[in-house]
Order: sequence, then C-alpha cells, then structure tokens
Amino acid sequence: MRLAQLFSNLVNNGAKYSEIGGRITITVAREAKDIVLRFEDTGAGIPRDMLERIFEPFTQVQRPRDAALGGLGLGLALVKKLVELHGGTVQAESGGPGTGSEFVVRLPAAEAVTEERTIGDRPAPDPADLTPANVATPLRILVVDDVEDAADSLADFLRLQGDTVHVARDGRSALELAAQLGPEVVFVDLQMPEIDGLEVARRLRGRGELPRTLLVAVTGLGQAENRRQTAEAGFDHHLTKPLDPAQVQALLAMRRGKDRRSGIA
Repeated sequence: MRLAQLFSNLVNNGAKYSEIGGRITITVAREAKDIVLRFEDTGAGIPRDMLERIFEPFTQVQRPRDAALGGLGLGLALVKKLVELHGGTVQAESGGPGTGSEFVVRLPAAEAVTEERTIGDRPAPDPADLTPANVATPLRILVVDDVEDAADSLADFLRLQGDTVHVARDGRSALELAAQLGPEVVFVDLQMPEIDGLEVARRLRGRGELPRTLLVAVTGLGQAENRRQTAEAGFDHHLTKPLDPAQVQALLAMRRGKDRRSGIA
C-alpha cells in the first residue's frame, strides 16, 4: 500500500509540473540486488540548487501557475520517507528549468533483503524504531481542506510523525467529525465553499465542547487583516502556505504540553 502511495505521488508530481501534452515515462529494471524505478517527465524541470532541497517538507518549485494548483509541498517529502522506510533511496535529476525531471528510486529486491538479514544474523528492524523520537504522545488531529491532494499529503505527513489523523473534505463534515472525535488539533484551510474555514472555527468555538483544541488556520493569505480575521474567528495560530515544518512541529509540541503558550503565531 505504501509503495503504491509513493509511486502515485511521483506520477502526480510529474503531472503537476507538466503542461498539457507532456509525457511521463516510467521504467523498471533490475540492477544487482536493487530494483530501480525511473520516473521521467517532460515538465518544468528543477533548478540545480533545488535538487537536494526538493525532498524537504513544504518545499515547492515555483512556477507561474502554482497558485491555481494548491498543495502544501509535502508529496516528495513523503516519497523520501516511504522509500527510506523500505530500505531504499530516491534522488532527483534535472538539467534545470524547462528540461524536465527524473526521479530515481532504488529499492532492495526481496531476495536481497532476505539474504542480508541472514548473513551476520542481523535482526529485522523493530517497527518502534521507525517512530520519530520527538513524538511523546500521539495526538488526535483533524485536517480540513477541500483540495484532496493538500489534505491527504498533510494528513500522511502528520501520520508519519506518529499521530492519529482524520480528514474532512468540507466544513460541514469537519463539524460532524469534530463532534465525534474530539480532536486535540485541527488544521483548517480557510478557502472552502459553503462553510469556509472562518465559519468552521466560529462554530467549533461557539459549541464550547472543545476548549483545549488547538485551531490552526492554513491559508495562502498572510496579511495583518487576514490574521485579525482568524484571531477573531477563534483560531489559535495562522500559518501561511507553503507551511514551515519547524512551525508545525512547534505547534504539535505545544499541544503535547512541552511548550504551552497562547496567541496567534
């Protein structure tokens, strides 16, 4: 399931950065003890100084039509994490803007993994070792966003941190899930149809049943007036896209009780 997810993320990334009529080519080959998959596209390409950074959380290569696509810059970060959890590596290659991109995934073949674990009597990794050390207590988190890719990528990123995450695709579903789950943290996109993020926050605060829930506004708007509106609606923090991973980690640590403080970030 996780392999299918990472392959899907790479295909979606190629499609996202390609114009209509572009092409994505996938090849698979056996090289020694590895299976090597190459995802090559004819899209926008990657600047050379971004080839290493492209796998960092919340990093995006900007181009003229980015604003219309949404997204949080998490897809490739998830790819890297999932590949490494399977004992493999991933790297990006590109000649620069306008030259397309290639992502090379190397995964150990099944028999190679079996042989490696036998030689030297090395035990298989303990699943507990795959959980980040900074996660003291899993949190119940609700992600609210009508853009499917944005919601799912943020939810998957948070799950990889060890937290329990649920996703709502619209404001009405968010209110229903919040009542059922009693989430400790809620990330809410502001620009949604029918019931927008500001109204979701107002209604959640108006119920009075989630007094300790940390409400986080996620938006592309970061002006003083926007922050005033989110504060008045009941949000605790206002984060602008693309999200800063350090800010997200700090907010989760705060909710876990490591660094409690109040006010809009």
